[in-house]
Amino acid sequence: MLRRLPSGIRLAPPWPIQLLNKAGPLVKALGLWPRLEPNKMIAAAERQCKLSKWPEAHLRALPIRANAFNNDAKLSLFGAAASGSVSFAGHSIGLPVSRCDPLIGGMSTG
Repeated sequence: MLRRLPSGIRLAPPWPIQLLNKAGPLVKALGLWPRLEPNKMIAAAERQCKLSKWPEAHLRALPIRANAFNNDAKLSLFGAAASGSVSFAGHSIGLPVSRCDPLIGGMSTG
């Protein structure tokens, strides 16, 4: 049921997202929940962006952030899939965002 404020603002996501989120418990039960895997993320960025040097702070922070995403965040299935490049059932999925610019995230190329 779609809930709205008196002003008409919707309080629930559109029905396709609601349907996807309802599949979340089944996806978790099957062990197919999206996960961030730092080593795979770094390898993919190196292939896509031709990166070879990583700031030490980035290398220390990435596993911590991945652990928070994988174990602490209480995301819906849509939220987990839309949170970036994640591994889902062995396939990389996520929003197509270019992160190759050295000014984004302080990455250096070389």
